[in-house]
Amino acid sequence: MCKILYFSGNKNQIKLAFDFVDALVDASSNDPTYPKGATQHKDGFGYAIVGLTENKPNIHFFKSIKPIFKAGEEISQLKEVIKGLDYFSLSLHSRKVLEGSANIFNTHPYFFSSVKGFSFFLSHNGTLDKSKLQSLLEVNNMDNLSDTFLLGLIIEKNLNAIDSESVIPLFKEFTQYIESALNTITLFSDAQTDKTKVLLTNYYKKTPDYYKVYILRAPGLFAFTSSGVYHYIQERGIAQMEPLKNKSAFFIEDAFLQDTREVSLE
Repeated sequence: MCKILYFSGNKNQIKLAFDFVDALVDASSNDPTYPKGATQHKDGFGYAIVGLTENKPNIHFFKSIKPIFKAGEEISQLKEVIKGLDYFSLSLHSRKVLEGSANIFNTHPYFFSSVKGFSFFLSHNGTLDKSKLQSLLEVNNMDNLSDTFLLGLIIEKNLNAIDSESVIPLFKEFTQYIESALNTITLFSDAQTDKTKVLLTNYYKKTPDYYKVYILRAPGLFAFTSSGVYHYIQERGIAQMEPLKNKSAFFIEDAFLQDTREVSLE
């Protein structure tokens, strides 16, 4: 169980982006939407930022085992990175361990690179049937690794191209392995074009108050985040967000052009 945030924008949205980051930090410290009562997501955090500066792409990737709400210096560094970008797409994740050990390797996002000419960062909130994922990979003795890492291996193995015709059907197949939710942020980078594509999924089978995702669409920005983060966004009057329909996804052809397309995972 985790807190996730995707935020894409430009220099005009930097303050708003920081407000969303701060809301995730606070939701990780005290999440009132957790089904068993307010809790902390304290088992590490990480982020991936894909940005453009003077039309030149760059990537920033960071992971820490620290609780995000005790990582003030690291969050300040994240904000400094965003300040230096003309356009940016941020994937931010804080972890509460259910599957796999609490260590730096299992902290999200995971990074995968494919011989097929693309790489991707993967973050996930929810649990999948780990035994079935292991069967698909024909491996065992993976107790210390998370279900999300296994999911990333399957994506790398089976995905041949990072277009919607390839990505969406593959993620539809993954829905059969859901135990609680498949709420994901995947940033894909094309080695040939340096183009960044994004897939955002929201599919839950239980606990909607916790697993529901909220979105914000406006000129030049797109945000997608967990209900716990939305709680603080709403409480502080930061932005008006709308709930994303369950079993939905967004495929974004170009992260910096905000070319978003909503699709069904059913």
